Amino acid sequence: PSQDAVQEFRVQTNDLSAEFGRFSGGVINLTTKSGSNAFHGAAYEYLRNTKLNANTFFANKGGLSVPAYHQNQFGADIGGPIQKDKSFFFFGYEGYRQRAGTTLTTTVPTAAMRQGDFTDSRLLTLYDPLSTCGASANPGGPTPPTCASGVTLYTRQSFASEYGSNIIPNGTNVSGVPSRLDPASVLLANSIYPLPNTNGTALTNNFVNNYSPGGNNDQINARIDRTVSDKQHVFGRFTYWKIDNITISPLGPVTNPYNSTTNDLSEQIVLADTYSINPTTMADLRVSWMRYSYFIDQVTDGADVT
Repeated sequence: PSQDAVQEFRVQTNDLSAEFGRFSGGVINLTTKSGSNAFHGAAYEYLRNTKLNANTFFANKGGLSVPAYHQNQFGADIGGPIQKDKSFFFFGYEGYRQRAGTTLTTTVPTAAMRQGDFTDSRLLTLYDPLSTCGASANPGGPTPPTCASGVTLYTRQSFASEYGSNIIPNGTNVSGVPSRLDPASVLLANSIYPLPNTNGTALTNNFVNNYSPGGNNDQINARIDRTVSDKQHVFGRFTYWKIDNITISPLGPVTNPYNSTTNDLSEQIVLADTYSINPTTMADLRVSWMRYSYFIDQVTDGADVT
């Protein structure tokens, strides 16, 4: 629970009583606040903001502005009497909002690579997988391989030796040769990866971007106490806590099939009845219910990326 909903806590690390069996580390007990004969309340706000921050090293190096950072932690609580000396209530709410700007430096395919052009001298030689020669040779390549007698090792021809350059045919860059680029790969490359934005000729670390992961939290703690008699006290408590994590797009506003939104929902109800049988014997009856739900939703659920 939020700090303002806690009356007291106790930490036990050894010599635990029998009611706390099956623990090898420690036990933490929290007692939530209850109301009293007087009304008491509080409100608070904790703020962090982009305008109060300096730029990060990598954002500054990439010529980007200060990464966005917004954090708001706010809440209010109130407690008081329903019936003097008999019934009391307490209600507390806390919200949390965060957008923590992060700078990403990564490598994306160049415009030439997207067209199958790997002629840059800094790149490794590409080999045609359909030109495999030897055991289990694939005869369905553009030019069926001719293997020497007794060849058992796998060997391949380079695209450079087949087409005079380190180029994968795309239907237009090599005359008379159909495209060898997989349509699904082309679609994914163009929909997921943006073009380089730092240096169009750089092959590595050629993309820098600010993005803002974060999420929203909302929590409610409500409690009602009733003093039935000098010997009996009952109370009920309800706790609700929802966590929503926003979708992040580190590569920019593109359709990323791996993006998803997640949210957690915790709910708890406790009913308790404490009765003093005699000065040395107490009866404490508690009934509780708790539910934890975790959801993951794909942003592109139902979209055809093939």
